[in-house]
Amino acid sequence: MANIKGVSNKMINILNYMDDKSKTLTTDNYEQVMSELYCYVKYNLAWFLSDVSNNPKAMFVRAQLDKILDIEKKYGKDSLIIDFNIPFSIENKTDEFIKSVKNGSSIYDLIRESIPKKSDNNEMLDFIVKEARKSIITENFELPDTSNLDLGDFDFSNLCYPAAEHINLLCAKHSIENERIIIYSGFGELNEIKNNFQQHHATFVTLNGRSYLVDVTYSQFFIQYINNLDRLGLIGLSGSYVGSYMMIDKDRLDLAIKLIRDGYVELTDGVLKMYMDGFALSFRNALFYENNNISSFSTEYTDGDYLRFLYSDDSQIKHEGKENLGYQLKPLKNPYLDFRSFIK
Repeated sequence: MANIKGVSNKMINILNYMDDKSKTLTTDNYEQVMSELYCYVKYNLAWFLSDVSNNPKAMFVRAQLDKILDIEKKYGKDSLIIDFNIPFSIENKTDEFIKSVKNGSSIYDLIRESIPKKSDNNEMLDFIVKEARKSIITENFELPDTSNLDLGDFDFSNLCYPAAEHINLLCAKHSIENERIIIYSGFGELNEIKNNFQQHHATFVTLNGRSYLVDVTYSQFFIQYINNLDRLGLIGLSGSYVGSYMMIDKDRLDLAIKLIRDGYVELTDGVLKMYMDGFALSFRNALFYENNNISSFSTEYTDGDYLRFLYSDDSQIKHEGKENLGYQLKPLKNPYLDFRSFIK
C-alpha cells in the first residue's frame, strides 16, 4: 500500500497543477485546456484508485473531482461552442402605436398587422417562437435600454418549461394542435438516471397537416460548460453535453443551427432521430463504449424508437443499462481511451 504522506504530497501537487492550468483558460482556448485537465485527472484517478486503500482513496478522488467541477463552473458558462448572431427585438407597444398614428395608420391596422396568418405555417410559427422568447426574456433577464438584442447573449438554461407553457397558451389561443414533450435522462422516469441533466421540455405542433418540433431554448445545450468529449471517463461524473454531439455531424449541426436560429423545424423523416440522438449520446458515460467495444458516436434508434421512448415505458435505460448511463460509478479499465478518435 502506498505511503499516505507520499500520496498526500502527490495530491497537493496535482491540485496545484490543476489550479495553475485553470488560470490560463480563455474563451478561445477553453476546450483545449479543459481537454488537457480532463485527461490529466483521468490518468491520475487511475493511479489513486489502484494505489490507495478505501478511506484515503475516496478523499483523494473526491478532491480532484471537486476541483474540476469548480473550474467548470467558474470558467465555462460565459460563451457558446457554436458562433451565431441572431438579432432579436422587443418592441414597445406604445411606441409602435405612436409610430403608426404618425404614419397615418389606425390602431385597427396595427392590431390587424400583428395577427399572423394561420394559413401560412412559417409566419404562424415565427410569431409563436418570437412571442415565447419575448416572454421568457422579459420575465427572466434585466434588459439593456435598447430593444435590439442578440439571442446569443442569453442563457436559456432551466427556462424550457415556461417557454413550453407559453407556446401551449399561444397555440390554444389560435386553436393549433400541440403537445408538450418531456425528455428525462435515459428517456426513463424522473431521476431514474443521475447526471447533470434533469429534464427538458419541447413541443410538437401540428399546423395545416404538417408536424413541427418547437424548441426555443435549445441554445442552452451549446454553452461551453461541460461540452467536451474528453469529459467522458471521469468516475463520479457524467459525460459530455448535448451540443458536443450535435457539432460532430454535419446533418445534426445543420439541424441544431436551424433550431437555435428559428426555434422550430419540420418533423420530416430522420429529424426527430437527429434531435434525440444528441440527448441519447449525452446520457451515455464512457462505460457504454468500453463495455460494448463501441467506438462511434451514433445510435441505432429510429424516429419510431424515440416516439416509443416518449410515449411508452420503453426507454434507452432498458436497452443500454443503468451502469452505462449517467454518472460513471466505476473506473475505466483503460483510462487512456481516446474518445475524440471516435469522430469519423
